[in-house]
Amino acid sequence: MGYPKSLEFRLVKFVIWEEKGAIQSESGAEGSTRRYNYLNVKKMLLIQEMIMKVFIKCSD
Repeated sequence: MGYPKSLEFRLVKFVIWEEKGAIQSESGAEGSTRRYNYLNVKKMLLIQEMIMKVFIKCSD
């Protein structure tokens, strides 16, 4: 089963957003898989939605 392309995320986005302090992954061992809690997933969706709105608005 597929998912909407608007929900597609790239790892580089997570890294940049973490560096900027917008989201935080759950603490784990160095080099382990990043995990995000519900609040941070909601933040990711909100950030992505805002980016898409700006992109669409600028392309009009």
